[in-house]
Amino acid sequence: FYYIFLVFYLVFVLTERQKIWQLLLKNRRYIFYMVLLYTAVVTVSIFLPSSYSQVTVGGWGDNAYFMSISGSPNRVGPASLFVVVLIIFLIWTGTHRAVAVFALPQLYVFLMGGSRTYFVLGMCALVVLYYVMIPRKKWFFLSLIPVGLVGVALVLNSSMMDKFSATFQQGLSQEEFWRRLTNSRSVFWVEQLKLFRDTPLWKQIFGNGINFTTHQYGLWAHSDFIEILCSYGYVGLANYLILMIVTISTLLKTRKRHFLIKCICVFIWFFNAFFNFFYCYFSAMLCYPILLMVIGHLDDEEMP
Repeated sequence: FYYIFLVFYLVFVLTERQKIWQLLLKNRRYIFYMVLLYTAVVTVSIFLPSSYSQVTVGGWGDNAYFMSISGSPNRVGPASLFVVVLIIFLIWTGTHRAVAVFALPQLYVFLMGGSRTYFVLGMCALVVLYYVMIPRKKWFFLSLIPVGLVGVALVLNSSMMDKFSATFQQGLSQEEFWRRLTNSRSVFWVEQLKLFRDTPLWKQIFGNGINFTTHQYGLWAHSDFIEILCSYGYVGLANYLILMIVTISTLLKTRKRHFLIKCICVFIWFFNAFFNFFYCYFSAMLCYPILLMVIGHLDDEEMP
């Protein structure tokens, strides 16, 4: 029922966006303490051996991946993404820029968590945070190269590098390369689309029902587009795309100012939706409209 929840949630956000924005502003202190509490828990857990997975997956190297107290690297990543978005909101709405220090433990999560999807999403969100922090935007563009070099150095010394090394290992066949790059998604995407193709036309149009991929193949598609297509048909996929386009264009606004950052915000949704799941990870899905609203407000007012 994640899809149904997404539809109701985005419709609610679109119809009540002004009230939601005012509610967020009214509860800035509460949001600050939420960010503080989560950051404290993650920071302490960095030093606990139990916060690291001890099971390595074949082909992914020997590093243990950070999962904090969540029990899974795939849970702590979306939560830290949510916190980075809240930090962006706090800074834009007047909280001292020093609150950005709370993003450092989230950076550790993205680098050491082992999820390549949330590494990419986290880096994108941190770029947005950096952009919002900088008073003069020309300084942001001038500093991209040195900041980028520091980022590369951090990646080279992280658990994430172990996954990248396994992916781009020399001597791999083309099929094995794409399997590793997509974490086997390229394999079961083809099989799941074949199953969908073999269903009756009316089911292709209106869908095969919730969790069609898991019932027929044993795995979720790990892609919004394929999962929704197989479960809810062409009608469901069209509804999803229209709803996302309306949400992004309405909240992000269509002016050309801050074009790069707006493109990054769109990329955050698309990359997550294509290679993982956008609507099935509540933390990532719930925070996305907040990110869009903050960046949309960049067009309307100067930074506090």
